Amino acid sequence: MKKFEPIFTEEERKKLTRKNKAKIRKCLENVDPELIKLHEKTIEDAASYATCLEEINRQIERDGYVDEYQNGENQWGVKKSVAAELKPKYSQIYQGLIKQLKELLPSEGEKDAAAEIMEFLNAGR
Repeated sequence: MKKFEPIFTEEERKKLTRKNKAKIRKCLENVDPELIKLHEKTIEDAASYATCLEEINRQIERDGYVDEYQNGENQWGVKKSVAAELKPKYSQIYQGLIKQLKELLPSEGEKDAAAEIMEFLNAGR
């Protein structure tokens, strides 16, 4: 049996999570800052799951979808890898978090109304 080798160091994982958090925040730049504060934990969780999914995908690319195992002298075989088992669960959680954050975005009608208000306010200057 081979020894597990992580894909990212702890520092790399933290850096990628910060990068993912920045990407998410950029997508939410038109959202009320008070709503952002209320959903800070959701943003952090989404960034963390994005990092985990990246690591899982790279691990599957490196190691494949199956692991070999041996129980005792004569019992051995293959089974689905831990990464392959985690991927659908993590994907589902990540998609749910992104859906929650997406609901914070103003609808097209709200965007148009906000643009009209800003245009009106700027026209008076």
